[in-house]
Amino acid sequence: MKVLAWPAFKTRYKNPYGWLLYSHMPPAVTVTEFSSKQLLLGQFDIFHLHWPVETLVRHPNIWVARLRVLLFWLLLKLSKWRGTQVIWTIHDQNPHVVLHQSLADWFQRRLIANTDGYINLCAAGQTAVRRSLPGLVEKPGFVIPHGHYRGCYPDDLTDEDARSRLNLAPDTTVLLYLGYISPYKNVPHLAKVFCQLSNEVKSNVTLLIAGQPDSEQIAQAVRSAADSAPNIQLHLRFVRDEELQIFFKAADLVVLPFKEILNSGSLLLALSFNRPVLAPDLGAVSDWQAQIGSDWIKTYSGALTPAVLQEAIDELFPLGIAPLESLNWEAIAQQTLVAYQALQTSPSKST
Repeated sequence: MKVLAWPAFKTRYKNPYGWLLYSHMPPAVTVTEFSSKQLLLGQFDIFHLHWPVETLVRHPNIWVARLRVLLFWLLLKLSKWRGTQVIWTIHDQNPHVVLHQSLADWFQRRLIANTDGYINLCAAGQTAVRRSLPGLVEKPGFVIPHGHYRGCYPDDLTDEDARSRLNLAPDTTVLLYLGYISPYKNVPHLAKVFCQLSNEVKSNVTLLIAGQPDSEQIAQAVRSAADSAPNIQLHLRFVRDEELQIFFKAADLVVLPFKEILNSGSLLLALSFNRPVLAPDLGAVSDWQAQIGSDWIKTYSGALTPAVLQEAIDELFPLGIAPLESLNWEAIAQQTLVAYQALQTSPSKST
């Protein structure tokens, strides 16, 4: 089976999801990185898309974005004309950052019309997508989980070494937010909530915020929110792969204050470093909690509050190794291959 994927391997530096999925495919499957040349000159059984809307409509110049969307739509029609089955993995219910909303809506409608099947990463995603994108209801849908990141990044520091590199006392409780800092991730709110903890609690707790802000505006919002707390460390920059273990191994708890969440690579990355997570009870979080355990994934409803944060701190205890066997990539790749085969043999059948 020949698969054209966009992206396949090239975004490993940013998010290794595609690389992990396609590198674990059985030998009978050949996966090629998408390019216009590959699509024009090659013949493929499956065209597998990830993040197509947000990727194409990201350019700030509306005319460039329109040209990119139009050219890709023509390529999509060509692949369909040749008999290629198009499958779309829907990572988020809606794109988080879209510069040209009307163009994104126009393209998404045409993408749905030309999609033969779709993959969601959790049951909640399947329900949400069928509600918000009714054009997909009659198309075959598959629920295939997001895998873990264990073994993807350097992991050879001790917890003590990690804390030493960040000038953290061995006995302090360390909370961590790590990841890209976008408006929907609500990081300024986390800093404000931390500042609202009692002085007694804060005296032995440090909050680390690490990651690249989407804009100077949100970077300034984080700085302003953290300004009144000396025990907040800000590392507002891109965190390199080799640095991830420093932050995770220094942490006792990873906090995700997201306003909205369907799937979260950040949550799975924390668990891959054997760090418990506090996250909103949204999207796939309850599925992961059921599989991995409520000691590893603590949830809250509504907005994050000081009471929720303090309760999570009070309940911390050593946990050991996170049980991530259900999220191994060999099984996920095999499930994806089954979805490909289902589309080829019975395109109208829903799973």
